[in-house]
Amino acid sequence: MNYALRDGLSFCSAESRTIILDLHSGRYIALADCNHDAFHRWITEQNPSEADSHQLTKLAQRGILAVVENAVIPKPVATILPTSTHDGGATLSPIETIRALVARLLWKRRLRRWPLQRIVARLKKNVIETEQPRTEASLATILRAFEFTDLLVGSHDRCLERSLALVATCRNRGLQAEIVVGVQTDPFAAHCWVQRGATVLNEKPDRVRMFMPILVA
Repeated sequence: MNYALRDGLSFCSAESRTIILDLHSGRYIALADCNHDAFHRWITEQNPSEADSHQLTKLAQRGILAVVENAVIPKPVATILPTSTHDGGATLSPIETIRALVARLLWKRRLRRWPLQRIVARLKKNVIETEQPRTEASLATILRAFEFTDLLVGSHDRCLERSLALVATCRNRGLQAEIVVGVQTDPFAAHCWVQRGATVLNEKPDRVRMFMPILVA
């Protein structure tokens, strides 16, 4: 029987565990050890054992895998290893601060109303292929404004709201940026941040390297 990962799911293997993110429900699923072993051998295209076939059938029954005519082996999320942060140093702009605050409030509202799948689809519509001139100066001003909004509306447990607003603002201004969602398993935790190549824009590289990327948008 041939399988594919069901649409709307993203995954990563971290610390010998497989974590799946369901974009429709916004929930994380940790596969049991027996499911993980079979899933890992499947995505690495190893010959499945009889037990593996049984476990893959179970995953299909749970709606994680879909039965297809031709097998489609999913690939783990790929992103550039973060190594640096942006230097910043821009002067605080009142106009940029207002824009950043409005963006945060807008995405906070969208997070309450939209499923994650719709959020990701919206972001992918604004991917920037070619940047506009004076990108570094514009980026520094935007980042300074977003830093200041943390003082106004807080930053604790708001990484998704902050990152969505920042990446959307960057793209609206013609700047390349990606939102990265990562997980760790012991204990389980999820985090997200914004990257521009190997540069992390709203977090410390040492912090984000503690997480395995499960979604890039």
